[in-house]
Amino acid sequence: MEAIIRTPTDPSPCSFMMSIRHRLITIFIVNLIIAIAVLIVILILVLVLILILTSVLIILSPPRPRSHLQSQARQSSRPSRRTPPHRRQSPARPTRSDSLHRRGARESP
Repeated sequence: MEAIIRTPTDPSPCSFMMSIRHRLITIFIVNLIIAIAVLIVILILVLVLILILTSVLIILSPPRPRSHLQSQARQSSRPSRRTPPHRRQSPARPTRSDSLHRRGARESP
C-alpha cells in the first residue's frame, strides 16, 4: 500500500477554495480600510477648506457697526460712566444759540 504524499504546492481542492476565500476576504478588508482612510482625509480637507474660506470672508468683509445688544451690554456693565441723556449731544448738531444767530443773520439783509 502506497501512501500518497502531498506537497504544499499540490493542495487539495478544498484547501485551495479556502485559500481563495481567505484571499478575497483579506483584499476586501484592505480595500475597506483604504476607502475609510480616504474618506477621512477628504473630510479633513473639506473642513480645513471651510475654515479657510470663512476666515477669509470674515477678514474681507467690511466692519459692521455694533449691534444693539452689544452696545446695551457694554452700557450696562458701566452704568456710572454713562452720561445723562440731556448732556449727550453730537457735535454735528447745531446748538440753540447758533441757530438763533444764523436765523437773525438770514432775516437781515
